[in-house]
Amino acid sequence: MDDTPQPTTLIVCTKNRFLGQQPSCGGRGSKALLDALKPLAAAADIEVIPFPCLGECEHGPNIKLAPGGRFFHQVTMAQLPDIVAAAQAWNVSQATEHDE
Repeated sequence: MDDTPQPTTLIVCTKNRFLGQQPSCGGRGSKALLDALKPLAAAADIEVIPFPCLGECEHGPNIKLAPGGRFFHQVTMAQLPDIVAAAQAWNVSQATEHDE
C-alpha cells in the first residue's frame, strides 16, 4: 500500500439542472466560483477540479475538501480566500499525520 499523502484538492460541484425546477450548484453560480477559485488555489499549490454532482444541491453552491475533508455549503466569492486557507491547513494536518 502506498502511504504517500494525497494532494489536497478542492472539488467544486458544477451540477446544472435544466429548466430551473430544482436548485443546483451550477444554477447558483458555481462556474463563476470555480473560475475565481482556480488562481487563488494555484497560488497555494491546491488542486481544483469541477465535479458533476456532490449530492448536496439544496445547500449549494458546494465545495468539498478532499481527501476526506469537509463540505463548504452556500459558498460565496467572499469565502474563497478562507476556503483556500482551510485547504492549506488541511494539507499541513494531513502531512503531519503522515509523518507520525
